[in-house]
Amino acid sequence: MLKSGTLAILILWGAPVRAEDLTPKDLDVACAVSVSIELVQISNADSIEWWAAFSEFSFYLGRLTVRDNQANWRQIIKGRVAEGHNQRNSPETESACLDLFNKTIQP
Repeated sequence: MLKSGTLAILILWGAPVRAEDLTPKDLDVACAVSVSIELVQISNADSIEWWAAFSEFSFYLGRLTVRDNQANWRQIIKGRVAEGHNQRNSPETESACLDLFNKTIQP
């Protein structure tokens, strides 16, 4: 696993983020940032796709808040997207994000 500083360097260089390189917290951040980008790219905010992405974003935001309730995770994620950290994750990280979300919300 990579340390957060190493993750930041990879993101700044535009390297795709891979799931196996991330701590659980870093995976939550990467997933939340990726879903934020997806929300912005969906043109119809009333679509099923938008609401599905919003649900996934809320899920990761909640996980981050439980890990550290002193941090303003919405602002942190918004800042990462605004700073240009808006490259998509690697396909395996995207898959890990979706798998975690689906496994957790399934009854």
